[in-house]
Amino acid sequence: VKARPRAGTDDVYFLLPMREEDTEKAILAPLRAGDTLVDCGANVGHYTLRGAMTVGASGLVVSIEPVPATVARLQMNLAMNGLKNVRVVKAAVCRSGNGIATMTAPTRIHGMASLKPVERVAFRVPVRTVGSVAVRSLDELCADRPHVRVLKLDIEGSELDALQGAEAVLRRTDVVVCERNRDADAIASLLVGAGFKVEPLGFT
Repeated sequence: VKARPRAGTDDVYFLLPMREEDTEKAILAPLRAGDTLVDCGANVGHYTLRGAMTVGASGLVVSIEPVPATVARLQMNLAMNGLKNVRVVKAAVCRSGNGIATMTAPTRIHGMASLKPVERVAFRVPVRTVGSVAVRSLDELCADRPHVRVLKLDIEGSELDALQGAEAVLRRTDVVVCERNRDADAIASLLVGAGFKVEPLGFT
């Protein structure tokens, strides 16, 4: 895999293989040629790149990332690897429909932009405004995918909102790998209600 990190960012960390231990295996191991991976919170493309190589030309990665500068680097990394089986979506994911929302991020920390600025308190750093971004639901973005092998969500506190907008696509999804946050119990309850068995991973 080829990737070009940006100077002065955390891109190198986000591109390191196995930095998330068993989470990486949970996302990539189920994938086979022809599958669909939905990478929600794609950043500069660690899972998008590896997933696209695994599912091959007959498969698809729906790669969702809202931050314009990060999307540009994601697209560069895809081009470097000659990957044509990726649909890049420049949007944030929430529970309903089309719209516009303001995204914020902690200063001096890259890759952690969020629709929920309250999540930034733990970092004890000032918050900057990333800008206005399009907001769309997962049901809308995945409406044309009859089957999703893996849905991965790592979107800095908006995971529950995203899943609440994924009722239809969850019925067509085999595996969900979701970051835990303050909504962990509600997320687990939603997934159990959708027919999933919920198990914790070592890397939370």
